[in-house]
Amino acid sequence: MNRLMMKALAVLLAVTVVAGITGTSIADNHNIPPLSVEASGDEFEAGETITITGSIKSIDPDMKHDVTIQVASPDGNRVGFAQITPTDNGEFTATIPTGGPLWKNSGEYMILVAYSSDRSTIRVSYTASAMEQPMEPVVEPSNPLCGPGTEMVDGVCQVIQEPEDPPEDTTVPPPPPPAEDPAEITCGAGTELVNGECVAIEQEEGGGCLIATAAFGTEMSPQVQYLREVRDNTVMSTGSGMAFMSGFNSLYYSISPQIADMERENPLFREMVRVAITPMLASLSIMSLAENGSEVSVLGTGLLVITLNIMMYLAAPVLIGFKAYGKIAKRNDASR
Repeated sequence: MNRLMMKALAVLLAVTVVAGITGTSIADNHNIPPLSVEASGDEFEAGETITITGSIKSIDPDMKHDVTIQVASPDGNRVGFAQITPTDNGEFTATIPTGGPLWKNSGEYMILVAYSSDRSTIRVSYTASAMEQPMEPVVEPSNPLCGPGTEMVDGVCQVIQEPEDPPEDTTVPPPPPPAEDPAEITCGAGTELVNGECVAIEQEEGGGCLIATAAFGTEMSPQVQYLREVRDNTVMSTGSGMAFMSGFNSLYYSISPQIADMERENPLFREMVRVAITPMLASLSIMSLAENGSEVSVLGTGLLVITLNIMMYLAAPVLIGFKAYGKIAKRNDASR
């Protein structure tokens, strides 16, 4: 009887230990957030690089898409952006350099990391570089007790000694090298000077809108800012939107630098592009009706916008062309 009781107690103790370990493992796994991220530090200065590392709790290797990272300044403007593809086990790493004209304010910067509908936020402290102010020359007030050309020395007005002129140098200096005209080497937005030539700046995925920036003169124009807001806040808030932007960027950045250069070189062409993209900007207002993060809502409104643009830019010109051709044909028949 005692042996039977000892065996029962041993079995009960083993079951209790296994159940406790299993329960602890399940609890630990349940406490892991869907999207875990962390920064390489809490405080950064101008010129340093912020490294973002993270992991996705549940990821399908066959249907994974990019992780988007956005950095917002204390005044709410977007100053940094990155787009990275996670590994099959859900891990990812991205780097964001600090400094430059957009990183002009010191304070708390917010880093928003998104994967599909999952979001995670990190806040870091940033110190902007101090702008060196030119020092004004210190002008000492003249002593009213001494007359012009004199100064007070040990309580006595003495004549100011003028420094002797150095001997004249008769050596003929070599002629200075010819200076290049700055106007000839000034590059516009979206380009940079390389070996004396303006070349297009390579853009990362999710970068600037080169054609719209060249058309409206600056990337801070309301039209360009509106395009960024629709892309970042609405289209890229879903997996299908990110997949669409990934393919679109590959085509867009292969032709947009050349078109932007043509706009800057030809004012008439720039005006034509501005007029041509205005209806598209108007049609994008429909995207404000989409619910951010909703695949169905964003996909539905996106297809509606694409359909409207096809009708405006393809169907309407073709229909007008057919009608014009018909009228011309009737006039030719009547003249015969």
